Amino acid sequence: MPPAPLPSLVTWIEVQSRLEMLFPIATSNRNWLIRDIAAKTVFVMLYVGATESSGSRVGPKHIYKMTDKQAELVSQEQRFAYDVVVRAPGYSPNGKSWFADNTREPIRDETLKEGLIRVGAVGFDSTVPTTSSKPRYFLKADFAALFDPALIGDALEAAISKWRTKHLTASELKRTLIVAAADVADAQISVKLPGPGGGTRTLEPGPTQVIAKKFLEDFVPRFFNRAHIIFLSQSGQKVVHADHKFAQQLGLDINAGKLLPDLILAETEPRLVLVFVEFVASDGPISEKRKEELQQLASNTKLPASDLAFVTAFLDRSSPPFKSRFAELAWNSFAWCAGEPERLIALFDQREPSDLKLDGVLRLMVPNEQ
Repeated sequence: MPPAPLPSLVTWIEVQSRLEMLFPIATSNRNWLIRDIAAKTVFVMLYVGATESSGSRVGPKHIYKMTDKQAELVSQEQRFAYDVVVRAPGYSPNGKSWFADNTREPIRDETLKEGLIRVGAVGFDSTVPTTSSKPRYFLKADFAALFDPALIGDALEAAISKWRTKHLTASELKRTLIVAAADVADAQISVKLPGPGGGTRTLEPGPTQVIAKKFLEDFVPRFFNRAHIIFLSQSGQKVVHADHKFAQQLGLDINAGKLLPDLILAETEPRLVLVFVEFVASDGPISEKRKEELQQLASNTKLPASDLAFVTAFLDRSSPPFKSRFAELAWNSFAWCAGEPERLIALFDQREPSDLKLDGVLRLMVPNEQ
């Protein structure tokens, strides 16, 4: 019986384009799912017909021994032939190999195990050990179908949306929606302010204001008992809210121009704690220098260091600003991401006094029971 026909092919560049659509920013391990190795891995699986129902399987050798010249040979016979010859010991590829032999582990461990297998795109023959050179990997049927050249436009977008809903976790889907909302934030944003007399305010459109809204409406109710906003600004130093009377009572000067952060709020129960917040859509995190400036701003309040908190708020851990700015964040400060509002990253230096580690702000920053 002749083998079943191999699936129609798109180029590996088109595979990569579809992977980027499938796995938007905020998808866990996104880089491992959309980079060249991932796109070429999926292409090779399609090339030799390693799909769920075919019985054909590939190993890392199929991927790193592939070449541009071989990829251009797209007849059924040429594709079947590659699947046979690449398995032979000492196989010499037709042209320059896509990757060096030592990429076996990144293909197996990152692209496949922690990437495509984890999201349900790739399956494997569990009877073949991971350390074996015998091929064991294949594309799941519903994932392979997304690379049909005839699937384009609205039909492709609908199929991708359906696949994502089925395979990505609820947390990842939520994060992708938040990130997408920031990308298209082109209308004014209404935000509900916490605390007594908070009311609502209108923010200008933009990703920074999306972070501000999520922080005030998602973070504050989770992590504070009774929050009071002292100062809130937005891009262009426009003041959205300022409680000058409360600030004066504290000895806090909120007329210091550019020194002010995006948000200053106070936790008033069980004790007073001042929290300084920067919303970062591109730059401006709370670095060591910025923290020192904010500490100086608070010096007239006479509050101890353990009653000052510093939070840099980002859109998501997968966003470029988080990745590029995280190393700048000050020790004994916090990082929070709108995509995961119930989680908080604490950067604590154990050389500081113990009240900062156990009895001070860290205890404050424990989510309230909902």
